[in-house]
Amino acid sequence: MTSKETLTKNLEEMISILEKNNRTHWSSWLKKSLDEINKSDLHGVKRFLDAFGGMGSLNDCYLDAHFNALASESYSLAVALLREHGD
Repeated sequence: MTSKETLTKNLEEMISILEKNNRTHWSSWLKKSLDEINKSDLHGVKRFLDAFGGMGSLNDCYLDAHFNALASESYSLAVALLREHGD
């Protein structure tokens, strides 16, 4: 599985978890990111990374250890994808 495929799989799972927990702001944010990534638009990767850092960010959205592991892995994958594409 490629980095992009793993990232999209993780985002789909994160969206599902967020929706089950009524976190509509973040599920919508990740859906927009995922849609752009699926269209091979790097802006979706950047949008996803913009969700991290600062007060009220996705970092503050603790749901469970599994969600946090997905978020952490996805962050690393997104950074690597941008590096691969020289962004």
